[in-house]
Amino acid sequence: MYLNGWQRIQKPDGYNSPSFGMQINAKLNSKFTLNYSNFLGSDKPDSVNTFRTYHNFYSIYEPNGKTGFIAGLDIGTENNAIWYSPVFIVKRAIAKKQQWQQEQNGLMIKNNYCKQQAHKMGLM
Repeated sequence: MYLNGWQRIQKPDGYNSPSFGMQINAKLNSKFTLNYSNFLGSDKPDSVNTFRTYHNFYSIYEPNGKTGFIAGLDIGTENNAIWYSPVFIVKRAIAKKQQWQQEQNGLMIKNNYCKQQAHKMGLM
């Protein structure tokens, strides 16, 4: 990809150097996905003379429809500085049910007037 800089919709004033990026996404099977994406360029005007590299790696493993795991690493450099950010996420399906009952005539609940509210939340 030809880019306008680091997370830029439009090229800023004084910025003429090109930036590049790419993404490779591979779904190995129904349960496992690998991804790599990068950025090579600058986010500053040409007069500042900086160069940034950024790499994003992640994998997704979903053994079933209710549970999933994401492991990733972001690593970047700009001139002599370096930064990185590892991540590990466990996702689990959650369901929430909220119920409200109000009855004044005693048809279902045998008292003169009943208000009832129930909450239920659980892992699936």
